Amino acid sequence: MKQILLAICLCAVAAPASAWEFYTTGPIEPSIVVGIDHQPGSDVLSNSYGMPRGRGAGPDDSSMPQFGLHGMTTGERSDYPCMVEFEWTQMTGGAAPNGDLLNQGRAFTRCGNRGASQRSVEEVSVNHGLGSWATGLTVCSASTDRVKGLRLRGTRYSYDTDAKEIREDGNNRDEFARANCGGNWGTNVGCLPGRIIVGMDVYYMLDRNGRREADSIIGFRLHCRALAVRN
Repeated sequence: MKQILLAICLCAVAAPASAWEFYTTGPIEPSIVVGIDHQPGSDVLSNSYGMPRGRGAGPDDSSMPQFGLHGMTTGERSDYPCMVEFEWTQMTGGAAPNGDLLNQGRAFTRCGNRGASQRSVEEVSVNHGLGSWATGLTVCSASTDRVKGLRLRGTRYSYDTDAKEIREDGNNRDEFARANCGGNWGTNVGCLPGRIIVGMDVYYMLDRNGRREADSIIGFRLHCRALAVRN
């Protein structure tokens, strides 16, 4: 089985002025792989796309407005889970006049010329207002390792300007499962406390029948980073 790894992340654009802003700081921390319950083969390839300033980005990049994951949209072609789009929220806080600033991420698609079928498209989102970001993911897999369900978990953060500390205001989750998921949910994988998802790797395998009708997503790797505030 030939498996290929593709990493996707979204970098920053200008942010509006505010009294304070969330940002991420410190090293980008990769999780274990979500959705594959065995070690990928030695033929796994990897390409890095858009991980800001490398996976070892340090705290000196806090002047750059940044994004955190808040949702995922996925689709299939002929039972192959071949498309996923990541949805990101710009990190702004306090008196930001526009509230949540949403930015649609690039789609990962290996569905062939016809793309994902419209009826197969499903979305999970933990966007519940300013300060809401994804912090964990669970995958439901078919016996073929194909991803057939997603359970995205999120945390809503606020900043206490008097105590000058970040607080968790609650947790939430959103999920979907296709009929052939079979309840085969894997291990819950998440960021450490106080961290959010800032990047995602996509694992997929080539169409086994060789017709290249569509390739199949089989797992993900989260990239987490610590949340902080600047005034």
